[in-house]
Amino acid sequence: MDQPPFRKVQPTRSYEEVARQIQQAIVEQRFKPGDKLPSQKELMDQFHVSKFTIMAALRTLGKSGLVYTKSGATGGTFVSEINTAGFSESFRLLLSMKRVPLEELAEFRLTIEGRAAYWAAKRRRKEDLEKMEGLLDAMGHLLESDQPGEGMVPVDMSFHLAVAKASRNSLFLAIMETVHECFHGVFSHVPQGSWVKSHRNLVKVFHAVRARDASGAERGIREHIARSSRLIIRQFKEKHLEPEAFMDLTARGTP
Repeated sequence: MDQPPFRKVQPTRSYEEVARQIQQAIVEQRFKPGDKLPSQKELMDQFHVSKFTIMAALRTLGKSGLVYTKSGATGGTFVSEINTAGFSESFRLLLSMKRVPLEELAEFRLTIEGRAAYWAAKRRRKEDLEKMEGLLDAMGHLLESDQPGEGMVPVDMSFHLAVAKASRNSLFLAIMETVHECFHGVFSHVPQGSWVKSHRNLVKVFHAVRARDASGAERGIREHIARSSRLIIRQFKEKHLEPEAFMDLTARGTP
């Protein structure tokens, strides 16, 4: 019989130790996304704790997004797919409390996305180029429509994330996913008439990535972000004159 993956814990605040051990087992991939954890009865026996302790530990893990619970005959507690939802919420709260202005966000994006583009040019694969090219084609089709801005924001964001994915650096991708999720509403302030120029800029970035021109890719994405940030900041401030408007937006995460 296999050795149980967990060991007996001390009763003082034992639910925290139970949660810590289960979390560690997930981090070590002894339980992978989609796997079902042992039943509450099995966990009680392995940890030598009460049902209430197990329930408290699972609630703690659920709040952090590590596990989720399903009811019914095939229910139980399962390991969640890893995503940036918890990180995004913490990041949004930090920005709200620190009153981070748009100008500082722009500086942050210049640094993160510039280096992501640099490494994307060095590490990109065929499927990355196909993804980017498909997104640029979609942007081109939208530009031919009467109101390109309605659909351009998600496609533009997807292109930036495709570049991050091509960098083969999971931290770049996670941070950029978080920034784009938190500030989706801010990006919608890109003026309608500027999308043609934005598309041209991203085409240049794509050509640099395809040519493995790391410096060119970094320079291109930084120029694109600097230009679009200036337009966004001007447009946003014209529509939101109150000094706290930006922080209210980030706290809600909506336009």
